[in-house]
Amino acid sequence: MALERTAEGLETTLRPKGVARFIAAFFLSIWLCGWAVGETFVVYALMKDTPALNARRPLVTAFLVVWASFWTLGGLLALREWLRLMWSEDRIVVDPEALRIHRRLLAQTSGKTIEITALADRVSCKALERKLSEALGLSGAPADDVTPAGPPEGWTEIVDADGRLAVVQDPAIRAKHAKIA
Repeated sequence: MALERTAEGLETTLRPKGVARFIAAFFLSIWLCGWAVGETFVVYALMKDTPALNARRPLVTAFLVVWASFWTLGGLLALREWLRLMWSEDRIVVDPEALRIHRRLLAQTSGKTIEITALADRVSCKALERKLSEALGLSGAPADDVTPAGPPEGWTEIVDADGRLAVVQDPAIRAKHAKIA
């Protein structure tokens, strides 16, 4: 992993690696084939002009429409995960004002705390931490007489669902932005 200085700031790119991702991708490939068969069958049954299905059995038709909706959503999410396993990358850029994470093939939601990267192993994360500390001139441990700084203004510390400490935008500010949006 290379940390380089660009016009945007300090930058590094993390990509998935390892054999385990191919095993998961293989499983998802088989699952997606089954998904396509199920999707095709239900859409064909709904689109086919069969009076027995559409006219005499409205509950069956309603069930198939709801099932096909959830089945389609599940398939699209599985396809997204398959693409992430095979061809995603996280680009992390640090400048004096912000830490920006650019993800390909991933979506960020407003109501959920997410990891900075799921693509780096422990060794890569330690190497990135060391290189960022060196490049930014940060020492390994704070001095005894210095109180550690809290989060920047407008941000707060929380404990996420996994029990880790996370820094997120103040909920009041997030609510205000949500109302504006």
